[in-house]
Amino acid sequence: MFFQSLEHLLRASRSILRFATVGGVCLLIGTLIQWYMLTVHNLHYLIGYSTAIIVTSIFNWAMNRKWTFHSKDPRRFKEMIRHQAVNLFSLALSTIFFIILVSGFEIHYLIANFAVAIFMLGVNFFLQYRLVYRVR
Repeated sequence: MFFQSLEHLLRASRSILRFATVGGVCLLIGTLIQWYMLTVHNLHYLIGYSTAIIVTSIFNWAMNRKWTFHSKDPRRFKEMIRHQAVNLFSLALSTIFFIILVSGFEIHYLIANFAVAIFMLGVNFFLQYRLVYRVR
């Protein structure tokens, strides 16, 4: 079972709110990166999207490690590797959804970006919670 007690649920709820806040900041930064790369440099939307994901993933790891999950694991490098592995999986999954929305349904790339981000919030929280920071 994901939540084993009410106390665990409350702790997880605080973590979810913090995780969402960090994700929101990363989404804002990533969206600005995308906008800049597409509007100013006229690059393909997937280049802007991938660059934004890569840039924000390091910031995301640092903030979630310190503020969301209060990780004290001295093996930071291994933790960051797990975080990046989850991010690669997340990038692949979210990119598939992003391509479907933009190329398949012809939804504007910024709207598609927000839709994908909302969907991926739950997936990413669970994976980070269990696999990266190993909260039990």
